[in-house]
Amino acid sequence: MQCLSRGDVWYAEFPSSSRHEQAGRRPAIILADIPKVEMAVVVPLTKNLERAELPFTHVIAPSKENGLPEESVALIFQLRALDKTRFRDKLGVIGPRELTIIKSMIADMFGIRT
Repeated sequence: MQCLSRGDVWYAEFPSSSRHEQAGRRPAIILADIPKVEMAVVVPLTKNLERAELPFTHVIAPSKENGLPEESVALIFQLRALDKTRFRDKLGVIGPRELTIIKSMIADMFGIRT
């Protein structure tokens, strides 16, 4: 199985679902690797910059470190758990600033401020 770490950016195969959920091969940010069940919790990314107007999204610029080919929008409101067999290629790692922003937005979204 893949070794997935928080902040990694991987191409993943998202299963087909309803019309509002992301599907197909796309980059995703790993938030948690859950080895006992061979799953990972991820934030899917899209290159559709219009999605940045939605709540709980964050634009990430491409960099050598994250390996993204273009500016992408982290769709934080679409947190997903995926089987680890769905991860294909590691692109890179997001920076600590982006990870902090994403974690803060998740806390806001779920109302779990400490």
